[in-house]
Amino acid sequence: MDRMRWRYGETQPVVAAVDRDTIIQIGDLVCQEDDRAVPVSALSRGRPRYAGRVATAFLGVALQRSACGNASPIRVATAGMFEMDCEPTAWVLGDPVRVWFERMAGPALNRDQSVAKTELAWQTIAYCARREPEPAKSVLVEIRSAVMHRL
Repeated sequence: MDRMRWRYGETQPVVAAVDRDTIIQIGDLVCQEDDRAVPVSALSRGRPRYAGRVATAFLGVALQRSACGNASPIRVATAGMFEMDCEPTAWVLGDPVRVWFERMAGPALNRDQSVAKTELAWQTIAYCARREPEPAKSVLVEIRSAVMHRL
């Protein structure tokens, strides 16, 4: 489902190529694979062991959609503040964030638009940008593309 998740800040967008059979929705976390944008679920195959691969290939957040059968390039934000879904949890400023893989009981979160806490630097794609002392179903994060913002 398309959902504009950008809240504020410079997005530093890039234009990314997309394969004709790839479906990307507005708000999806995307990675770069073979010089093409793909949603994280396509790269991660939904398993935590791929978190490092996702983090090193992390391109950003889709600002445009790509429907099946359309090979037009899309804009992807490589930086900025985004409101992402998460399992209900408390957050502290600076908490490291990774893409979300697990299936939760009840309705499943959209893996391509959801995040979770991590303690592992090699999984990190963003950092918490707003304290949430009570369990919250979304978190404000500052993203930084690993593809575009290397040191």
